[in-house]
Amino acid sequence: MMKKKINLYFYYIGRNLLWSIFLILKEEKVFPRLIFLNDISRYKFDIDRKYNSSFLRLFLRIFFIKQLNLFQDKFKYKEPSKTILEKIKNIYENNISFDNKSLFISRISKVSYEIKTKLFNCYLNGKDVAENNKNCIHYVFNGRKAPVFMFFEGLNEFAQVRRIEITFKNNKRHVYSTSGYLWSVSNIQDVESKYGFDNDFSFYRKRIKGLDHDGKKFVTRNSSKSKYQNFDVSFFLSSPYEFIGFSHTSKEFMKILKFSLREIIRIRELGYKCIIRNHPNFKNSNYLDKKLISNWFNILRKKGIVISDYDEAVSSYDIAKKSKVCLTIGSTIGGELSYLGKNVYDFNSKSESIVFNIVKPYKFEKVIEDLSSKKICDLKSDFPNKNYKRFSGYKLGWGYEIPSILQIGL
Repeated sequence: MMKKKINLYFYYIGRNLLWSIFLILKEEKVFPRLIFLNDISRYKFDIDRKYNSSFLRLFLRIFFIKQLNLFQDKFKYKEPSKTILEKIKNIYENNISFDNKSLFISRISKVSYEIKTKLFNCYLNGKDVAENNKNCIHYVFNGRKAPVFMFFEGLNEFAQVRRIEITFKNNKRHVYSTSGYLWSVSNIQDVESKYGFDNDFSFYRKRIKGLDHDGKKFVTRNSSKSKYQNFDVSFFLSSPYEFIGFSHTSKEFMKILKFSLREIIRIRELGYKCIIRNHPNFKNSNYLDKKLISNWFNILRKKGIVISDYDEAVSSYDIAKKSKVCLTIGSTIGGELSYLGKNVYDFNSKSESIVFNIVKPYKFEKVIEDLSSKKICDLKSDFPNKNYKRFSGYKLGWGYEIPSILQIGL
């Protein structure tokens, strides 16, 4: 019987390398061959900056770790296919968006010929490695970095590729793997079956009371009593840069955002009292995005729409409890509010099927119908658990708990 071969790729020294080795030993019963991606920046997207240090060079030499240059141009030039060019564009937009925390910058950034060529070389190097290692399984901890993403696109042509994920239970890290190098909805059933998910909807109660990680940030710190009472419609924004490159291009998401704001004006013009709550994480956004959104908010205020900005010390949940209809644009608060029994509609048509079955796609007529109804929401959900699909904080305790000795920092 041929011995199983496992490759684990990494591009900086960190705890996730230990966690990844631990998972592979658990899953495959084989110590992986470590391969260092030598020309990748650990931090912002940069095709000329390497993560390098004396400690790293010593580490690679002591352990005889193979090094691989993803940008290496060793192939006869040929033009990328339309599909590959689209993936290069999308992952580039994604990296620019996340690195700069900016929807606006990703919208105006163009892929240069040099970047396109280098990312295509990453793809070709991936194909080359896969063709020469067809009986090998390839693991990566983080496949979102553009060069790594394109390298794994190439690997995926001929080889098995897997992504290593981390989740938390009782503040302890658990590690597991998914097929494919990016999180995918299609993986949910396989992962649930393999790792035995524990459905734990106490998450919602913890979040709203400010007891979990995000709850402390979104609720406890915003403990002042809300001055916003009895709105007809509350609209909760998301961090716009989170969607870029995978579910949407920056152009597409900008279009959704503009459409949602026009619809709020449309509802307000019918005499309904409306409020827009900006996401608290927007404080991390680029100053250009803040300037753009601020200008839009000034226009909306003149239309009679109340604005609660990201830095205002109020809880979004308090606003929602006093609102008849809640709208969102892909934020997970939509699922949380629907769990409480609120009427929730989502402008982002690609999100409700991924996250929560019971968050309804936005339809103007349905919203007006709910607003015209005299029925009062009792904040008690009767939706079955199967309507909550997303696995993150909502279903806890899968994978292998990482031993305490591996939790130490490097």
